[in-house]
Amino acid sequence: MAYRNILQKLRADKDISHMLDLVERIDLSPGALTITIDPVKLVAKIKVGADEINEGVQTISAPFQLRKRGVEIKLVLADASDSTDDTLIRTIAKAHLRFEQIGAGRTLSEIANSKGTTNGRFTS
Repeated sequence: MAYRNILQKLRADKDISHMLDLVERIDLSPGALTITIDPVKLVAKIKVGADEINEGVQTISAPFQLRKRGVEIKLVLADASDSTDDTLIRTIAKAHLRFEQIGAGRTLSEIANSKGTTNGRFTS
């Protein structure tokens, strides 16, 4: 059907803000995310007759996992690419540096003072 080409062009656009208007409902259930598209808004967006729209394009389902790290929770879609966590890498690098400084005989107070912080805050 011709509307599939239009949908593919809309989907390929990096700016998806115009697509958010099409969302009618988002449902979360254990391990699954389901997005329902408003058929009236979809028909208006792609300029076709309502009878031309397949019901299969009105619902998008994707499995997901919740990943926790400290107080942060991430929603990770199953088909999402694995990317590096730069914050975690920086934190680990700082921890290694501070461990080496302690091993070299520096006190927690000395290390904290050199970073302009207190003993209890070693995240800067």
